[in-house]
Amino acid sequence: MDAIETLRAQHRALDVLLRTHLDAVIALDFAAALTRLAIWQHAFTLHLHAEDMALIPALVEVDAPRWGAQVYDAEHRRLEALVHDYTGRFASAVAVLPKGAAQRRNVALAIIDSAHVLRHVIDHHHQREEQALFLELPDAALVRAARAGSTETGH
Repeated sequence: MDAIETLRAQHRALDVLLRTHLDAVIALDFAAALTRLAIWQHAFTLHLHAEDMALIPALVEVDAPRWGAQVYDAEHRRLEALVHDYTGRFASAVAVLPKGAAQRRNVALAIIDSAHVLRHVIDHHHQREEQALFLELPDAALVRAARAGSTETGH
C-alpha cells in the first residue's frame, strides 16, 4: 500500500474507532463507550501529532499549496479543543446516570448530538487533507507520516 492510501486508511480506522464508541452509546453501554472513547482519543491525538511533525512542516517544500500550514495547524488546534470539549461533556453526561431506560436513552441521544460537530469537523478536515495536502506533499513526508501513524492505528 502506498503512503497516501496508508494515510487514508488511518483516517478510516479513526472513524471506525469513533463509531465503536458511539455504537456503545447507542447500546447504552456507557462503560464500554468510555473505554472506546479513551482508545479513540489516544489514537486521534497521536495521529494529529504525527501530522504535525511530518506533514505540516513539509508544506514549506510546496510551491503555492492550496492551503498553507497555518490552516492545517489551526484545524488541528480546533480539533483538539473539540475533542476536549466532547470528552468533558461525555464524562459529565455519564457521571450520574439515571436509573430509568427512557432517561438513559435521553442521555445517549444528548451524547450523540454533542458528537455531531466534532464528527463534522473531522470529516471536513480529513477531506481537505486527502484532496489537497496528501497530493501536494513530497513522498518522503507522506511516508514518514504513514509510518508514524501506522503504529498508532494498528495499520
